[in-house]
Amino acid sequence: MRMACVAFDLDETIGNFRAMWPLASLWSIDELNILEQLNGREHFTPSATLKTTLQRVKETFATYLLRDKAILDLIIRPNIGELLGPLLEAKRKRDLKTMIIYSNTGSPYTVELAEYLLEHMFNTSKLFSVKADWWHPLRTADKVIIGREQIMHKRIETLQLLFQKGLKSKKKIPLGNILFVDDRSPRHTLIRQVPDGLTYLVPTPFQPTISLKQKEYILFMAFAAMQDHGLLENREYLASKFCNRTMNLSQNAAVKIDSLPGLFRAVSDLIMDVKGAPWKSDSASLRKGVRDFLKQVRTP
Repeated sequence: MRMACVAFDLDETIGNFRAMWPLASLWSIDELNILEQLNGREHFTPSATLKTTLQRVKETFATYLLRDKAILDLIIRPNIGELLGPLLEAKRKRDLKTMIIYSNTGSPYTVELAEYLLEHMFNTSKLFSVKADWWHPLRTADKVIIGREQIMHKRIETLQLLFQKGLKSKKKIPLGNILFVDDRSPRHTLIRQVPDGLTYLVPTPFQPTISLKQKEYILFMAFAAMQDHGLLENREYLASKFCNRTMNLSQNAAVKIDSLPGLFRAVSDLIMDVKGAPWKSDSASLRKGVRDFLKQVRTP
């Protein structure tokens, strides 16, 4: 029996993380150090205690999201079950080998958050065997420089490498066994593999409008999570690069941060600037797309 391998995009496919990535500035060591590296500065290495505290803050914030369906439905695609439900059932029946994230996001935190939320929503663990964002080392060949702009492609060669990493195998996956899920228009060059068997599923982009009150409540939950674990009074945190640095609020605007209130104000400005668009449910097409793919995989 052939076994399915599935790759998901993140932003606007799994969910709407535009109001989430600014929160990384409050508690993501990975994202702080990406910026430090890009600016040629020394990495920030927190104590073990602070590292544990930051992880607990992130998990507490995610738990707050899980408890509030109205907010959660603005972050995770409300009909994600049409995709993950059948795929997880196929995994239980050993018809599905692995699922990965293959995303152009530059925010490791939003990838981490998405996996945490989905694992708790669907009562599962180790949902994605590989989480390949913009910075993933296997994505070097995806990067193309056009003028002064760096563009990331999604290529079948990289997708195969990511599946091989997830499966700990050197064997290529037959194209008929691959489902690629990505909302982007125009489509990635992976569309060229469809005549050879690859299934390319295009969800309606999920980027709902978040009201002012909802944005304020998201910030309140973030503040509460930090307060729950004593981060607001943590001397190491307050003296660290989190609260003492320069942050880019847009391509043309940077602000110097020298305190926690300044950091929170900058994060608030970024979240308040998030825009949305009307979304129409695409449950029927997602259901059919996954069903047809699994039928194709199960057919000898």
